[in-house]
Amino acid sequence: MIQATPTTLDMVRHGKIVTPDLMCAGPDEPLSATGLAQMEKLKTDISWDIIVSSPYARCSNFAKELATCMEVPLIIDAAWQEIDFGAWTDLTRLSIWESDRRRLLQLWSAPLEFTAPGGESMADFVLRIQSAYRQLLRNHQGKSIFLLTHAGVIRAILADALGIDYRNTQKFDIGYAKINRLYAYTDGEFSLRNWGCNASELID
Repeated sequence: MIQATPTTLDMVRHGKIVTPDLMCAGPDEPLSATGLAQMEKLKTDISWDIIVSSPYARCSNFAKELATCMEVPLIIDAAWQEIDFGAWTDLTRLSIWESDRRRLLQLWSAPLEFTAPGGESMADFVLRIQSAYRQLLRNHQGKSIFLLTHAGVIRAILADALGIDYRNTQKFDIGYAKINRLYAYTDGEFSLRNWGCNASELID
């Protein structure tokens, strides 16, 4: 029996941003010169069937450029933006540690019980991402998808695909502008390959 072609999901975290050590940067925070250089390395002879992006500027600006360069469809969807950290947005980790240490520790030790002041609960965030990625796989079955997004988004996808608690995804290093490839099979199974790769290092 010939198996259907799996869906290839290349999950990429944006490059480094201008302001260092933010808990979560706001939607308009741009990439730094280093971040732009990191993203440029994704322009290789690899081609994707579709590019999907968070609407945050550090993702969408490059996604538009890449889609134009490759002449492939682009979807920019708010479903792929990072968790809303509310009052913590644009604050450094150090300032949060000094003012709200208990809640910050909860983010690391019991993330699904965490909600930043005035923000989105982690439980709701994970449900949002997992719903969006399942729909993405249904809509583009058998295709190769480039998803440009944020570290927390990639962790939420990993938790669902691997059947693990979100907390355990903190064991995965999600580097800037690195490709993390997930194969989704028609029987509902998944496999990870080429974790944390540069585009030039991808192996099918």
